[in-house]
Amino acid sequence: MVRPAMLCGLETAVLTNGQEKKLEVAEMKMRYEVGVARKDKVRDENIRERLGIEKKLTDKIKESRLRWFGHVDRRDESYVGKRVMKMTAGKRKRGRPKRRWSDCNKEDLVSVGAVARDAAERISWRRIVRTDNSVVTGDSQ
Repeated sequence: MVRPAMLCGLETAVLTNGQEKKLEVAEMKMRYEVGVARKDKVRDENIRERLGIEKKLTDKIKESRLRWFGHVDRRDESYVGKRVMKMTAGKRKRGRPKRRWSDCNKEDLVSVGAVARDAAERISWRRIVRTDNSVVTGDSQ
């Protein structure tokens, strides 16, 4: 019940590594679901195993981000989200560039071994993007 609430709206969020770690820590602080206290010193992997969760929260965030990317990519050219995805807003400032949604998508695509044009085929895209413990029901969106 906690995990879906934490994942709500993170499809378009650009999270730093530190923010992703904080989300994982917050998830693991929900140990009371299993009846484990911090003083018991039970490893996170064992808690995930007891709860039946195979993937980390960051993997689920990556999955939802890629799923949303595929959804937007399959829309027609007049869709405002697709037009915004293709925009370039001038030069970036000096120094380390801020992380953008498109940067996250590029990293996520590399990590799953896919390219952006794979998103055109919905069924195969779902297989590429989906993690092990996702629940897929039918073909409805």
